[in-house]
Amino acid sequence: MLRHVCPECLSAAIQGEPQLLDDLDDALIRETLPRIVEIVGEAPWRSWLPFDRHEQFSDDELLELLEIGRMVPPMGLISDAYGGWANVLHVAGFGDVPPPSSRGIRSTANDGHSCFSQGERLIDDWFDANGVEHTREPPYPGGRFRGDFLVGDNIVEFFGLAGQSDYDARMGSKAEAARRAGVTIVGVYPDDLLATNWGGTQQRLAEQLGFEIVTAKAAPRQRPQQIDMRLKPLGPFVPPWVTQPCYDVEPGYYSDPYGSGGARWNDGTAWTYRVVVSGTAMSETPGIASEEREWIASRFRHSERAGGLLAAGRNWAQGLMDALANGPFDPSMPPLKERTIHRLAAWIDLAENSQHHVDEWPYEVAAAFFSVHRMRSAEAAVHARYESRFRRPLESAPHSALALRRRGHLPDDTAALFAIRGAAPAGDALDLDPSTSSSSVADDDYQKAVWSFLEAIGVEDIVDVSGPGSSVHLLSDDAAVYLHGSELLRKRDLKPFAGTAVHGSLTRVAFFRGEVSSGAREFAVGEGIGCFRLDPPGKPMPVNWDASGFFDDHSEDESLVDSDPDFFVNN
Repeated sequence: MLRHVCPECLSAAIQGEPQLLDDLDDALIRETLPRIVEIVGEAPWRSWLPFDRHEQFSDDELLELLEIGRMVPPMGLISDAYGGWANVLHVAGFGDVPPPSSRGIRSTANDGHSCFSQGERLIDDWFDANGVEHTREPPYPGGRFRGDFLVGDNIVEFFGLAGQSDYDARMGSKAEAARRAGVTIVGVYPDDLLATNWGGTQQRLAEQLGFEIVTAKAAPRQRPQQIDMRLKPLGPFVPPWVTQPCYDVEPGYYSDPYGSGGARWNDGTAWTYRVVVSGTAMSETPGIASEEREWIASRFRHSERAGGLLAAGRNWAQGLMDALANGPFDPSMPPLKERTIHRLAAWIDLAENSQHHVDEWPYEVAAAFFSVHRMRSAEAAVHARYESRFRRPLESAPHSALALRRRGHLPDDTAALFAIRGAAPAGDALDLDPSTSSSSVADDDYQKAVWSFLEAIGVEDIVDVSGPGSSVHLLSDDAAVYLHGSELLRKRDLKPFAGTAVHGSLTRVAFFRGEVSSGAREFAVGEGIGCFRLDPPGKPMPVNWDASGFFDDHSEDESLVDSDPDFFVNN
């Protein structure tokens, strides 16, 4: 049955969605846990969502368990929220059920009998539901052994540990004692209780013990009084700095009041992290003290010798992740200091402005931070910022952007401190477009020329993904494209493009006017970037083997390119 369930729904039901902790309350526990216990047929100390044993349940029972799984957070978070699983059981009405013993999972049957294993409990409840008189722990003749149940003159044994040598030897001694005394032993094994075998087991027991089956299900358990521990759901945490917009202006770039020395994008209600300084689009989250930026920069500096980030930065980030994973749950716990959030934002700024390879780690840590602290709109803002940068979803976060949207959590940059309301902009918006403000970025006519060429050679599904700070301007089904509009392509121009994370199946292709420096040529070869010289209305010219291979993979019409061998630098 599970193979017919969509993977996303199945994963959410099996693993649980941590954000459902926002809706956790006593009513949800009482609605779900007793029904799980009833379906699973196990003591509530162990009963949860046993999808690893799905073959034991009917399709209807599995469907109901899946529906419950989509309603509740992971079991561990529930236990943490209530201060232990015993408190959860009290809320659900199972406060009288004893904890597991060394012999198995102890529980109290519907008729009040103490049972020492899940199998004993199922058999006892079934006897009770069918009106079968039975006693627990009857002595064998001679008094040396005790059985599990006595029904009439028959001893019923549940051989729960069959296969273990010591246990089997003891059961052999019991069988010999019963044979000498003329007592019949009716045995039940763990496999007899599987959903596929339980019907036949009931028929056999009824025939051997001499009674008629009334019901295959145990009667609902009479539960003691339920205990109230939390009267209302926690809900998402809204930090105190999140306020309603106090002005409404035309979105645009305005003179930056936060010290970047350039222009900052105001989305109409708040100052964002997008700035343009000296014609270059950058990320600079407002409100972060210079010493915090310096602290981050000193730890997350790229080391050529180490081949990556310095150990100080890795240790800080991993320490924060460990604290988030291992820290105790406290419903009243406020977010960690704003300084931590500022440092996370500064780390993301640094990564987005870096010319070295950028991965999703800072976004992953920020999303985990906001998730643990139930700051859902801030968590969604991290997803939105990542997708704006990399044009693909952040897959390593605790929740997907889709899961957050489905529960009504929309991105709010002010919640994540990526943006500040501040005062309204002074003066009019600047006539500034970061996609054309730098001489190194191509204009619309250049983009059209590249687009036409790509379509002519058969490249499909081309989309414009250019935006502030983006080093990828076009995406297709098999390529990421960088457009360079100045007269000279340099190594430093290609580094951000090489460092932008794109799907591994995409080929990186760069188009430029004019000349290419020797450093850029060598860097492009090392990074596998295909470079085309294109100066409209002329034809594109492949200037390295990667570009030539990209063209050959799409078209055999050599009239579409200028293949001058004197310029083909890798020939």
